[in-house]
Amino acid sequence: MEIKEKITQLFDRAYRIEIDFANALPEDKRVEIGAKDHWSAKDVLAHCAYWKTHHAKNIIAVSEGETPIRAEDFTQANEEVFEKHCSLSWDDVLALVEEGYHNMINILDLDILADLYKPDVLPWQDGRPIWREIVGNGYTHSVFHIASLYTEFDDIQSAREINEEMVTTLGELDDDPVWVGTLRYNLACHYALCGEEEMAVKTLRESLTLNPSLLEWSKEDPDFDSIRETSTYKNINAELD
Repeated sequence: MEIKEKITQLFDRAYRIEIDFANALPEDKRVEIGAKDHWSAKDVLAHCAYWKTHHAKNIIAVSEGETPIRAEDFTQANEEVFEKHCSLSWDDVLALVEEGYHNMINILDLDILADLYKPDVLPWQDGRPIWREIVGNGYTHSVFHIASLYTEFDDIQSAREINEEMVTTLGELDDDPVWVGTLRYNLACHYALCGEEEMAVKTLRESLTLNPSLLEWSKEDPDFDSIRETSTYKNINAELD
C-alpha cells in the first residue's frame, strides 16, 4: 500500500473516532459550557478541527509561495481558539470537524506533497519526513484529545483501544527505534494517567530502551507522578542510567 493511501486511511480513522465519540456523547455533555482551564467536549472537538484547517491552509500557502501563519505562542493561540468557538452550537462544531477532515484530505493532492518522505517541504519540519508532520495534525492530535475525553468520562477501555491502535498503526509506518520509542513513551503516559501501573512501567521500559534520549525527561514528566515512588518505576532508572 502506498504511503498516501495509508495517510488517507489515518485521516479517515481520526474523523471516525471523533464522530463515534460525538454520537455516543449524552445530551448534557454536548451542551456543556467549558472554561479556559477546562474545555468541554465541544471545545475539544472545535480545537482539533481548527488546527486541522489551520495546518491545511499553511501547507497550501507554502505550495503557493505565500507566507504561512505560524503561532508563536501555542498557549495563547489555543486560548484564542477557545474564545472564538466556545459559543458555537453542537451542530456548528460538527460542521467544523467535517471541514477540518476534508481540508486535510484535500492537501494530499498538492504537488508539494507528492513525496511524503521529503524532510524539507515546510520551513518548520526540523528534518522530519513530511508525512509525520501532516499525520500529527490530521490524526495523532485528535486521537490524543479524544482519548483524554474518554478517560475524563471514565470510559478507560475506549481510551485505551484508540491509543493502542494509534501506536500500532504509526509504528507500522516507520520502524525507526527512536520513532517507535516515542510512540510507546506516549502510550506509557496514558497507562500511568489511567492508573495502570504494570502496563505503564512495562511500556515505559520498552520506550526508553528504544529511545534513550527520553530518559531524562521521563524523570520529570508529570504524567508519571502516579508511579514515581513505586519500586518497579525506580528499577527502570537503575537499569538504564
